[in-house]
Amino acid sequence: MNFEYDRTADAVYILINDVKYGHSECLDETRFIDYGENGVIRGIELLFVGGGVELNSLPYQAKVKELLQRYGIKIYLDGAVPKK
Repeated sequence: MNFEYDRTADAVYILINDVKYGHSECLDETRFIDYGENGVIRGIELLFVGGGVELNSLPYQAKVKELLQRYGIKIYLDGAVPKK
């Protein structure tokens, strides 16, 4: 897994499998799953991470949680993200 954190953009990209991009799935306005042409998960894009990240419905939750905590990014489960 390759973790990229852009503080200026307030975004994270986690590359899971280095395969050719196929399509994206939007979980909500801040969380996206990228798939390779072969249908395997390519990566996870997280936007506006400064307010915390909802882990529900994300693949590889344990590893994502570990990576986000390493960078001091708050995590939430079960829709507990405060509303703006």
